Amino acid sequence: MNGGVEALGLLSQAFSLQGGLWDAVSDLSDHMGNVGFAIIGVFIGCWIISALNYRWKKYDGLTFS
Repeated sequence: MNGGVEALGLLSQAFSLQGGLWDAVSDLSDHMGNVGFAIIGVFIGCWIISALNYRWKKYDGLTFS
């Protein structure tokens, strides 16, 4: 998805495309670094929640036969 947005952003700049869709694509392309940080933040948040749930449910104390 990120590559597609970047490619569309390059097309809109190269051909000076204007309009609602092209303006939105251009804005997303310009702020792609922030989108990357948001994705990393979501991964870190999910990892923390998973680790807390693992300890809260005491999954490390389970024994299997």
